[in-house]
Amino acid sequence: MTGNALFPDWLQSLLLLLFLGLAIILAFQQANELKKLQKSSNKKVYTVIVCGDKEHTRQFREGDYVGAKVSCDGEGEGRIVKIYAIVPEEQSKKPMKT
Repeated sequence: MTGNALFPDWLQSLLLLLFLGLAIILAFQQANELKKLQKSSNKKVYTVIVCGDKEHTRQFREGDYVGAKVSCDGEGEGRIVKIYAIVPEEQSKKPMKT
């Protein structure tokens, strides 16, 4: 017996393999969850800007927030009044029952 006095060598090896196996399983589960989240975030985000009496819609840009002052194309300054997302409907993978 060359290992720790608390555990024999074979038990230390077994525990090490169990912990490594558990760590690998948890890593795969987390990777699968991340993949699902990336697939479900297939949404398009838009920003609505009011310039004078006109309303313009453009794709969301990093840093956009409601109330922010933005420049309008040659029309001076405008404000962001709305930010919204359009999420495509997921088609059911199960056939409908008739």
